[in-house]
Amino acid sequence: MERVVPSVTYDKSLNDSGISYQVMINQQKIGRFLQKTGMPQDEFVNTEIVVKKGSRSELASIERFEGRYRINVVTDDVWKIYEEAMEQAMKLSYGISNKEADFGDMLYTKRLGNYLKKAPATRGLQFASKLLLNAVNRELNSNFLHEVKHLVDQVAGKYRLWFRFGRIVDFLPLIERIDPTEKSAAEFESYYKNHPEMRDLITIQPKRKI
Repeated sequence: MERVVPSVTYDKSLNDSGISYQVMINQQKIGRFLQKTGMPQDEFVNTEIVVKKGSRSELASIERFEGRYRINVVTDDVWKIYEEAMEQAMKLSYGISNKEADFGDMLYTKRLGNYLKKAPATRGLQFASKLLLNAVNRELNSNFLHEVKHLVDQVAGKYRLWFRFGRIVDFLPLIERIDPTEKSAAEFESYYKNHPEMRDLITIQPKRKI
């Protein structure tokens, strides 16, 4: 019997010839993970994941309408983070810049900048690309997992009043701090964020490898 999985839609905006990246959704793995969280399989047919080119304040968000659920994932912002970091890596590697490397909170290691200054350019940039891709995929997937928790909670009937009315006033700092839906999703995201097996539910990578 074929396993039921949430549907995936790749928006036509991703066919833009100017896009330097590609995105892949692991439907089977997402389906298994949703089952692990306790979400009934018969709800999978009411769940859609939509990936599109674009930019917004959140990398992922959830919508509910007429008993169906849609998780939207946008890709431009996370890819811009990777490209800007790689531009900095190239300047260090080719000696264009000797400024102290700053990859923000992307990497746990602080040694990449020094490594790039000493290693052969090709090898150094390949290594940098691998580290930075791991970082942006961790960020993308953790945002996705945040919305997955909202999905699971809504399907289970949790926090009904908050999901119905709380989001209307969530922009108020006090409301946002006490919103149980956000607390639940944030704890879920934090727990799974650094699990390596959770970094390829969604994968974004360059069309051309360095």
